[in-house]
Amino acid sequence: MITIQIPSCDFLSQSYYDDVINAIPLEKLRCCCGQSGCLIRHAYYTRKIKIKSCVIRLRILRLICKACGRTHALLLSEMVPYSQITVQDQKDLITASEKHVSCADILQRNLCIDE
Repeated sequence: MITIQIPSCDFLSQSYYDDVINAIPLEKLRCCCGQSGCLIRHAYYTRKIKIKSCVIRLRILRLICKACGRTHALLLSEMVPYSQITVQDQKDLITASEKHVSCADILQRNLCIDE
């Protein structure tokens, strides 16, 4: 997995994801094997993200390293690996829990969170 740092946002969409990914020069990215300039577009997979009162589906790009053969998903920094809940919502839930305050307002702004 390669995480692309973006400004904190309360929205994600396929077009936003595509715009961010298309603006990145892939030849500048480095594989975990240490090589750069060897990552190429390989495949896509669909991933669900829970935002506000809906679940959106994103088509996530996977890259493959021509040097070592490893594959990497390109995720935006608002996405948490293996989770459908955004970074900001998870941070807010943890903070509320640590402060022993209600999570009701967080759950109200994102009605899809049911975990």
